[in-house]
Amino acid sequence: MPKPECVTEEIGGLTSEALSEENRRLRRQNFALAEKLERLSNNVNALVHDLRNPLTVIIGHAQSSRLTEGLDLNITRSFDVIEERAKKANSIVSDTVESIIRLKEPKPEVIVAADFLQFVVDDNTQLMKTAGVQLVFLVPKEPIRIYADPQKLSRVYNTLILNACHAVEGCKNKRVIIKTATAKENFIVYLEDSGKGMSPETQAKCMNPGFSTKKGTPFQSTGMGLSIALETMKEAGGNLWLVKNEVGVGSIFAASLPIYRN
Repeated sequence: MPKPECVTEEIGGLTSEALSEENRRLRRQNFALAEKLERLSNNVNALVHDLRNPLTVIIGHAQSSRLTEGLDLNITRSFDVIEERAKKANSIVSDTVESIIRLKEPKPEVIVAADFLQFVVDDNTQLMKTAGVQLVFLVPKEPIRIYADPQKLSRVYNTLILNACHAVEGCKNKRVIIKTATAKENFIVYLEDSGKGMSPETQAKCMNPGFSTKKGTPFQSTGMGLSIALETMKEAGGNLWLVKNEVGVGSIFAASLPIYRN
């Protein structure tokens, strides 16, 4: 009986064996690229943390020093330049982080919600003090756990906090309230500000890609933008939405994630 011939299928000029080898090579390349991107992301995040705090202090001192009575006009202009350049540096730093984090594949892990929120709040304390914002943080009592990428989630919470700080700029009562709740197996973080509220036009566009109301303020380009924040939350199985907005009173945003039960 004749031996059966080995049939090798050809697809697009390549044998199935060659395609398998090419797929393995591409997987190895993708894995190596993901590792490099992870290291780069970690290094950039550490750098951002080290740069943003002094930049925030510089902006705050430039703003307060400029208000000193009897200052020479040239000195006042110098403070203007210092503030402008510090804001520009802050913008470059934030844009760099945002571009890298968007490329990075999510690496979710189990997170204790209360501890994580406390860390994010502590990270923004100096900025809020400099801006004269009073923070009310109602720490969740239950040891709730969630499952998400810590770097990406911290950027979402940072964005909501910074947006709230920007919203109260120029207000007599600058207050931001962070509180939490659980509903239908979801952990929800609420960010409430005592700001000016959004106009109907701003409210309609606030979730659009690239939209920002922070240009020319100390908070310029310090957040990822609500459209990317929404994308990040949905990627983790959650959501982000505007709960309430009232002109002259303020706004409330909410970000939810499924509670981790395993």
